[in-house]
Amino acid sequence: SILPHLTNYGASSDEKSEFLYNLAKSYLGIAGDPVRARDIARELAALGRTAKAGWVMGESLMQESDVDGALGEWHGVLDLDPGSLDALFSLGTFYMDSRDYWKAAPHLEKAARLYADVSVVRYKNGRNLFYLGKNREAIDELKEARRIAVEKEKTDGYPLVDYLVGISAHKMKKDKEAADSLETYLKWAYTQPLTRVEVDAHLKLAEAYEGIGKRFEALKEKQKGEDLLRRIQGQSRQAPQPGPVPAQPGPAPAQPSDAPAASRPPEAPAAGPR
Repeated sequence: SILPHLTNYGASSDEKSEFLYNLAKSYLGIAGDPVRARDIARELAALGRTAKAGWVMGESLMQESDVDGALGEWHGVLDLDPGSLDALFSLGTFYMDSRDYWKAAPHLEKAARLYADVSVVRYKNGRNLFYLGKNREAIDELKEARRIAVEKEKTDGYPLVDYLVGISAHKMKKDKEAADSLETYLKWAYTQPLTRVEVDAHLKLAEAYEGIGKRFEALKEKQKGEDLLRRIQGQSRQAPQPGPVPAQPGPAPAQPSDAPAASRPPEAPAAGPR
């Protein structure tokens, strides 16, 4: 552990615990070192910072694939501190990424309510609302996340918001709003490596154009989506293939509408928001 080598990391107990907590987050998020983070969790517990220690221990266990242990630690943190942003965020994003959106909802919604000025919290809550099919609420939350990110945090405002808003608006039969958002998303996406998300965006944009009577534009977008899909499939076939690997059980691959879970826009590190 690095702790014996630290000499001036806080005069008071509060300063010391805050320093150690942030150091643990660095180990978890940047270094990917759950072993040293767990050492710090024990030090935090010795300082009487049980909730902080529990969150760090939970993240360490998750990185070591002990899912039940991690969830137990985070739920224990909420028993001690029901408003812990880190525990709410960790539990909410875990359940959302596991596609258990109803379990994610109370954690992300509470985090968004208590920490309304943190863009990544609003963004994750908006994404979960999107997956739950709460389209109007999702649009409002995602747009608010973007506003906070751009105005207060001076970031790019999560480009994927335009895709999610476009899909949600299309589901609500608001095809003019859907078309505007999907056009904006595709304009950004073509500055990045293309994926099946863009295939879906083209096809949904075609449907939105159909809904507002732009039949010729709809045909062009559908063709673009089909051409892009063939190109991606061709690249996949041309890529070097590894040797035969025994089939392993696991979750089905994500459909295009689920692809944002691994999208390109920057989000909070694995250790959660600071």
